[in-house]
Formats: sequence, C-alpha cells, structure tokens
Amino acid sequence: MMTSRSFCGIAALFSCIYVTTMVSSCKTQDVSSHYTSNYIKSNQGSLNAEVPEAFELGYTILALTNMAQKDTTLIDKSTPYYKEVMARFGKFKDHRAVKVLDQTLSKHPEMFNNFRNGLYAFKMHDGRFVVKENYRIDVNRFGFTRFEHLFQDFYSDTHFDKFFAEHSSQYAGMVAKANSFINYDAAQKMFKDHKNYKLILSPLMKGHIGTMEISRGQYTELVIFPYMHAKGIAYTDPSQMIAKASE
Repeated sequence: MMTSRSFCGIAALFSCIYVTTMVSSCKTQDVSSHYTSNYIKSNQGSLNAEVPEAFELGYTILALTNMAQKDTTLIDKSTPYYKEVMARFGKFKDHRAVKVLDQTLSKHPEMFNNFRNGLYAFKMHDGRFVVKENYRIDVNRFGFTRFEHLFQDFYSDTHFDKFFAEHSSQYAGMVAKANSFINYDAAQKMFKDHKNYKLILSPLMKGHIGTMEISRGQYTELVIFPYMHAKGIAYTDPSQMIAKASE
C-alpha cells in the first residue's frame, strides 16, 4: 500500500520539461471497448506497463518514413536502439507498408494520434496483425483496415519477430523502469480515478505522447503513451505534462 509520504517521494521525481514535445489527452472513440467480464476482473485495480509487439511494429514502420525523418519530434533518434532499427530495417524503407503509411500521415498529419491510439488495439497472433479481443476500432479515423495486411507483410518480409525477440531484455528493462516510477495508487492521484491503467512503451516513441481513455459503462481504463529516456519518463494528464525523473 502506498502511503502519502511515499507518493510525495514519487511525485518529487518529476519536473515539467520537454515543453516543445507534442502531447495529447483525450476521451476518444479511436478505440472502443469490447470488455469481457473476465477482462474486467483480471485488470481492475492494476497498472500494467508493456512494450507490445504490434505497437513496436507500427513504430518501426513509422521510423522508416520520410515524415519521421523530417519531423524530429516523432521518433527518438538519440539511442543505440534507433541505430539498430535503422541498420536492420533501413533497406526496407521502400516497402509498401512504409510508403503507404508515409503518404497517409504526410497528407493527414492531424491523424497521427488516431494512428498511435489505434495501434494499441492490435496484437500479433501467428504472424497476423489483428485487433485484440477486448477492443474495437470501427470508428477510428485512421482507417486501419487497409493497413492490416501491409503491416503483416512487413512483419513477415523483415522477420520482425526475430528482432523483437532479440530485444526482449531491453523491453523488460523499460517495463521495470516504468513500474519503479509509478504504481496504481500513484496513478489514481496523478490522473482522474480510473479502474485500471496501461503504460504503453516503445524505445522509439518521443513526440505525440499522451493518454487515451476507454470506457464501458462505469468501467474506465486510461492508456498512457509516455516518452522514456535515459533519465526518466514523460507523459501527460488532462491538465499538464509531468516529466523527467531526477538524477
């Protein structure tokens, strides 16, 4: 159980920085709920951090686009991980998945958050890019239907599963780090009271960090998309961005 003293200790780790980073916070229909009673029972009262394979696939494809190369706010290019991504996948920058994503977001940059939010609803299953059982994306403006096969093709053509497996220890380290910064009790005090919280992590994520609220009746969960770096974690709540753990 977190005491008020320990919460203050966690809160003191954060300071407001990265004011130029684009953030968003919204109650959205980009992802709608299809919760089962088992999902609610399993997740209520929890905060879970993860690096989802499908989400990382989407961000890897994004990193290869011309848009991401020009816009320095989208992808964290300062890390060895980014260099590994480019070394492994740079030769696929002309892949159709990359080209179509680049064309779509370059023409409609206002839909970037729809893209980010929608990625959360997907998972990889037997090499397929599919919607998770407890979510729907019918009304997501980005229009993921046309991208499902493109992302699957990229996954298969590049052997992305091997790259993801090779970096499992790094992802686990990110999860442990995130869990050391915040837990369920702290999240309830930092954010609006929700039934559960998800921290969706990626070593590539930099700009367009934010939150997404998904609800079904009285049950709501908050999905947090943070920027993690060597010294801390940055994310937003409905009123401000809280960022960077002290050294």
